[in-house]
Amino acid sequence: SPRIFQLEMLVENEKIDEVLEEMGTLEITTERGVVELEYLNLLVGMGYLLHKDFSGATTTWLEGSLDPRLVVHIYDKESVTGELWILVEKSTGLIVTSTKKKDTKKAKSIVAKDQKESLQFYHYFLQQWLTRRDLESVTDKQNVFKTIEKATLKLLLRLDAETAIKKVELYTFISEEIIESWDETIETLKSQGKHYGLFLLYKK
Repeated sequence: SPRIFQLEMLVENEKIDEVLEEMGTLEITTERGVVELEYLNLLVGMGYLLHKDFSGATTTWLEGSLDPRLVVHIYDKESVTGELWILVEKSTGLIVTSTKKKDTKKAKSIVAKDQKESLQFYHYFLQQWLTRRDLESVTDKQNVFKTIEKATLKLLLRLDAETAIKKVELYTFISEEIIESWDETIETLKSQGKHYGLFLLYKK
């Protein structure tokens, strides 16, 4: 409905609280209304990331029914497995890890001072989703958790390269959490020269 487009503008202008307040007053009586509410939830989740409100993003993306692969698509779209019904092309430039000068012209990009908080959110987000394998309500469950596994491995390998304190977490993850992405994990570990990780995987 036309009101949806007005609410989009409020999100873009950092007036997410007004959108949430209106969502709380909606009376959903039609299938179209359900779709619009789902869209607004997604819009709010994207809005929090757009405006670097990672506390709000954590609440929205972990307490709602939004597809976690949308977040992975923003940070690491190569790890996404399966079909996404909604593309986030408008948002794919929001979370950047490079701080080189060539990135400074990207509108509303995450800059150097936000990078650590952004990765902390992403790290926590992936960790929480790994605990949800027993949820029956997850749509396209196998592809969702294959995506989460691939994305987590890539993030932990990156953190391991930057700080050795993540090495224990990396090897624990390989030992306990690789279920859907076995072949991809083997190839990644081989390419990274992580022979101990391969040993743990084969032992399992």
